[in-house]
Amino acid sequence: MSQQGDTERQGEGDRLEVSIAIAIALITVIGAIVAWRASMVEGNASESSHQGLIETIKREAAAATDLRYLYQEAEYTLQYIVAQAHIRALQTQAEAVRAQGGEDEATAMETQAVWESETAKALEEFSPMTTEQGYQKADGSLDLDRRLEEIRSENQDLASLDPSTAFREADRAYLESELLVGSIIGLTASVFFLSMAEVIQRRLRYLFIIMGAGVFALTMLSILGIEAYFIISGLGG
Repeated sequence: MSQQGDTERQGEGDRLEVSIAIAIALITVIGAIVAWRASMVEGNASESSHQGLIETIKREAAAATDLRYLYQEAEYTLQYIVAQAHIRALQTQAEAVRAQGGEDEATAMETQAVWESETAKALEEFSPMTTEQGYQKADGSLDLDRRLEEIRSENQDLASLDPSTAFREADRAYLESELLVGSIIGLTASVFFLSMAEVIQRRLRYLFIIMGAGVFALTMLSILGIEAYFIISGLGG
């Protein structure tokens, strides 16, 4: 009878050890999957960060190009304004000289004024600020801010670039990856407790089994919570 009881206990112990071994193998596989998932998420984070850098460079390059174009227009506009002022001065001087009997000199001034008018007319093609009065402020200066906004509106694709969106996505992905890697510690602790239960033959093994199962359950809940949180927050933008 005692021998039969020992045999039953031995059989029960063997089945328990097999169950523990299967549980350890299962947790190990889950740990490998979580590690793969963390690596994939970190890769996505790197891509988002890289995209953010590219968009930043494009936006800054576009802004620099717009400013350079604006300053070129402003330079042409100033040349146009100076030319117009000189033309008016020549015309006024020509009238005064003609009134004093200097017909030839007055004609020469008018000819120069006509020539400079053609040059000024060519400058009109370089910027609308040369001819449209709306760009002239009350103090006589040019409304460069208004013209800059118009230049940027002509290239909406670059003007609408927002690298902060890509950087926020990268931060989210890095955080998710770090949390998943942290959860592997819980899986490792679970494997440790179950391994201890596997080598201990006394009743203490049941304590380690409970501890291993409890840590595993809490870790799986945390993993599912992490994934659910980032999926929901991702859908919410």
